[in-house]
Amino acid sequence: MVASVEKLVADAETLPPADRILLIQRITESLMRSAKPGESRQMRFGAYSTGRQSTEEDFKLAEWHPTEAELNGD
Repeated sequence: MVASVEKLVADAETLPPADRILLIQRITESLMRSAKPGESRQMRFGAYSTGRQSTEEDFKLAEWHPTEAELNGD
């Protein structure tokens, strides 16, 4: 399949710019038709984690608290 996609890309590169734009337009239209409105799936919290989840405390520890000298560029 990758080889066929590479062939398509190579063929598209030989087209004049106006035809390449038309090709992009047609592909975009076909993708938009195939997408069903309202069919978005939200990510489920914790579903993609392989370890410990970050806590509020982790974020507090990671915050940068600059000194007055750092803020002044010294």
